[in-house]
Amino acid sequence: MIRLNAFDPITVDVPTYFFQAVFLWAVLKRKFVHLLWLAPLATCQKESFVALPIILFVYAWWHNRKTEEGFYKLYIIAGSAVLALAAQWLINFYFPPIEAGKGALITIGYHAKQALLNPFEIVRWLAAISMAFGPAIWWAINRYRKHYYYDNPRNLLVIFTALYLAFGILAGGDMTRIVYLGFPFITTWLIYELQQADFKKYWLLIVFSLPLMMLHTAIPDPAFQWETWENWYPEFAQTEIVLTLLAYVFAASLILLKTNRSKKY
Repeated sequence: MIRLNAFDPITVDVPTYFFQAVFLWAVLKRKFVHLLWLAPLATCQKESFVALPIILFVYAWWHNRKTEEGFYKLYIIAGSAVLALAAQWLINFYFPPIEAGKGALITIGYHAKQALLNPFEIVRWLAAISMAFGPAIWWAINRYRKHYYYDNPRNLLVIFTALYLAFGILAGGDMTRIVYLGFPFITTWLIYELQQADFKKYWLLIVFSLPLMMLHTAIPDPAFQWETWENWYPEFAQTEIVLTLLAYVFAASLILLKTNRSKKY
């Protein structure tokens, strides 16, 4: 996906990574006042950003109530959510969609229905996640499952990781690109989750991930090589390619997990 952003630079994705990174920095460093300008600005650039301050407010309220430490300033977070919603409303009012009635909730509902009617879409979604983040994502999920503990930064990263993984199947047809939009959250969580792993396993992870980068060939031009281009993306690729990709990543993840069993990690 990093190569794709260079191949097609006229896109909203790269600024999204930046705004999400600033959002994560502001929250973890408790610079909540920056959310007041960031939330509406980022929402104007990417509509899905509006979900971040809303979900943050819900989690922040629950965390403050659970720990009674007052880590989050709820009134500022609530204000940023209101500003993001206002920015979304103004954009939709002055720049209405070409096809009326196709808002975010309708889009999510439509893709949820498609996934239920076509279960193989879930397989494509798992393959898209695997293509975007390789064996690391499944290694980290397994570690989180086995080593759950309450930790505020970890909780935040897991929540926003889950959000963008869900967006992958609910927010549009180009699953791989949408999943990768959560890069600032997901990759930070992967680093956080796997930071205590044996150093040799990182090299093994790199080796297993290299084939997924497709460095041996150039990205096909969809204007002239449409079918070849489709096969680069699990959401569009032929069934055999999707299953092969998924089998490879799960096998690589299993090897990483098996080689770790002899250690406490």
